[in-house]
Amino acid sequence: MKSNFIELSLSGVVIRETFDMKFGCQIITYGDIKRTIEYAVAAEKAGFSIISLPDHLFHPLMREFLSKPPWDTYIMLGAIACRTNRAKLMSGVTDPLRRHPATIAHAFSTLDILSNGRAILGIGAGAVSYTHLRAHETSLHLVCRLLL
Repeated sequence: MKSNFIELSLSGVVIRETFDMKFGCQIITYGDIKRTIEYAVAAEKAGFSIISLPDHLFHPLMREFLSKPPWDTYIMLGAIACRTNRAKLMSGVTDPLRRHPATIAHAFSTLDILSNGRAILGIGAGAVSYTHLRAHETSLHLVCRLLL
């Protein structure tokens, strides 16, 4: 969707910038593989530019929250890549302390090839404390180096 413009006033100077606004959606249907793919196809048809799936490796199996184990994000994004053509595909977010940086780089590069360059790597700390930030920084640098 094309936006008219945004104006910023910096010290009396007005900057006008025209930009494209894109919308994405995150699909959360843990354990339901077929419905996840159907929702992703429907999201692309509805015009969403980005389809994101959460990357959670562990969840308590409780009937109120999650009755089936979560699917693997990268396998699901690969299946979605085979059924869609335009939307970017993103993990939201991959935690490099719970997945080894080499595994992340391998899965992401495979998804990027499978999707013809539509993969976006969402990578972040997840729900860890600030004491792990240095380890995240190191892991992030490793993933970047492996992908270059």
